[in-house]
Amino acid sequence: MECNNVRIFKPDEISTLLKNIPGENKPKFEVLLYTGARYSEVKRLFSNPLWLEEDILNLPNRSIRLNKNGVRAVHQYLACKKSLPHYVTWGENMKRWCENAGIEKTNLSIKSTRNTWGAWLVAKYPDKLFEIFKSQGHKELNTLERYSKLDFSKDDLDSMESYVEGWI
Repeated sequence: MECNNVRIFKPDEISTLLKNIPGENKPKFEVLLYTGARYSEVKRLFSNPLWLEEDILNLPNRSIRLNKNGVRAVHQYLACKKSLPHYVTWGENMKRWCENAGIEKTNLSIKSTRNTWGAWLVAKYPDKLFEIFKSQGHKELNTLERYSKLDFSKDDLDSMESYVEGWI
């Protein structure tokens, strides 16, 4: 599944993928997923732990709403020894993990976690587009509207619940 030529994961793929991500890379992947933040923002977060205030991540240009998974992911990321690697290395790592997990890697990019989170939020909370728009920091609402055209199955929507629960 993809949106704007960026790979969007389904919940069962994330579950499988997380089992194939080694060591400190797992919390790094999860913080990218559960915050929906840009790669560069998560890199800067590592040096700015005070950006996290309870269940809000206060970046310089916006605030990101977090659920319990997001708060946990941020804490685990901040406990890592090192921040994210160069984005090219991260992209190569993601492709390798997908390959090891038997997950399609066409159009996979460092934006895949961010776009997956946005797509899942829109799928589960279609009446909260403005809040999602603000939290994701999208420049145009059109981006989020594109997510609403993705065809998630009922099983996918049910499986998303454990990931997005508590976001609103």
